[in-house]
Amino acid sequence: MIVDDIQAGSGRAGDFFSFEFADLSPGVFFCPTSLSGCGLPLSLLLLKSNVV
Repeated sequence: MIVDDIQAGSGRAGDFFSFEFADLSPGVFFCPTSLSGCGLPLSLLLLKSNVV
C-alpha cells in the first residue's frame, strides 16, 4: 500500500499523520509537505525494508 499523506498536527492534537487513526501500515509512505516548520521545503519518503 502506498500512502501520500500530509503532516496533520505534529502530534499536538492526536496522531502525527492523518492515516494513523485507521491503523494502516503502508509499505511506502510519502509526505510532500514541508516538515521543517521554517519554510524549508523538506519532503519525506519512507519505505519498509521488504519493499526495497
